[in-house]
Amino acid sequence: MAAQKKTKTDFPRYFTIGNITLDDIVLRDGTVRFGAFGGGAIYSAAAAKMWSSEPGSVGVISLIGPDYPQENILKLEGAGLDIDGIKRVDLPNIRVWLLYEENKKRQIVFHIDSGRSPELDPKSGEIIYKYLGASFVHVAPMAVSSQVDIMHRLHEKDIPFSLDLAIVGEEVNPKEILADDGLKYCRVFLPSLQEVQAIWGNQQVEKALKEIAKCGPRAVAIKMGDQGSFVFDAFSQKGFHVPAASVDVVDTTGAGDAFCGGFMVGYHLTGDALEAGLYGTVSASYAIQGYSAWDMLQADYSDVHQRLNQLRSKVSQII
Repeated sequence: MAAQKKTKTDFPRYFTIGNITLDDIVLRDGTVRFGAFGGGAIYSAAAAKMWSSEPGSVGVISLIGPDYPQENILKLEGAGLDIDGIKRVDLPNIRVWLLYEENKKRQIVFHIDSGRSPELDPKSGEIIYKYLGASFVHVAPMAVSSQVDIMHRLHEKDIPFSLDLAIVGEEVNPKEILADDGLKYCRVFLPSLQEVQAIWGNQQVEKALKEIAKCGPRAVAIKMGDQGSFVFDAFSQKGFHVPAASVDVVDTTGAGDAFCGGFMVGYHLTGDALEAGLYGTVSASYAIQGYSAWDMLQADYSDVHQRLNQLRSKVSQII
């Protein structure tokens, strides 16, 4: 009997909102990839789709320039993402060099004619009507002013959301998130260690997790790159270390964004911060096995539950 083709959902269950970029990647081994599918909105959406496979169940809201290839957008739609929230504007698209250096460090260098944040950040007005029935949303890294605008809109519509930050030049300052009760309505907060240190200073992870949770989030995860993540549940006051999954690494671009997309779905499905951390870590493991978000969208996820179970046995409680 032939398998039935899945029908597209009318309204996305999840959506991500953020930038779509063209990434020119230079790795330490000399590998160069031009024009890779990039941006927090796409990587986190690709990760969410891993766990919500119905066509159209994951949407994307973003602004793209006239120079962004239409072919890429059609590929995203063909991969099962809802693209109705992607809008063209008369500004150059964001295009960056991602330069990987010694000790796993990376520089982000904007092309001379690249668009920039916050001009190319989607705003609350870009949230289209069909997306207002979403169960959960991920707000990807952008200028904090853009994120706060979006978060107020999501709170007004009673849509829970997760939030990630970034440190990119002078235009994206993570410290601004503490102004105007930026974390008050945030259900899930997913910063990297670098962003935590930029806002709360250098302190023990256990103390930082508790301090962050006091600002409002019910679940917090601090991303630590190849050291995994530290996850904290504000209700139980329990914290855990989730190690990174053991896979062959091709390119770490987008791993943090993929973690966020997986965490969002995991938290919505289970309501458990630790389980969400496992979902996020497994999602990141697929991101680093390819060169772009497009590779991730085409990955073979047949062993996803095997990875989840293997990782679960390696978790340690820290609080």
